[in-house]
Amino acid sequence: MNDENLADLSSDAIPTLEREDKILRFLWEEGYRQTSCIHQEILPDLSIQSVRRILKSLVAHHIIGYKELPTTHKQG
Repeated sequence: MNDENLADLSSDAIPTLEREDKILRFLWEEGYRQTSCIHQEILPDLSIQSVRRILKSLVAHHIIGYKELPTTHKQG
């Protein structure tokens, strides 16, 4: 990949700090939300994996908490 392609990729992208800020503001206003909700509501242009990566970083820096939900699928 050359420098021209890198510039093209970053020109339309939201800076990481702005993405984190959007997530934090959303969580402050709405409270606990699932990753899929955060993805759909505020960062639909990103992949779900990118949203997970941002959330994982926020958790690692102790900025937000993480809660594992039980599955809703019946087992057996």
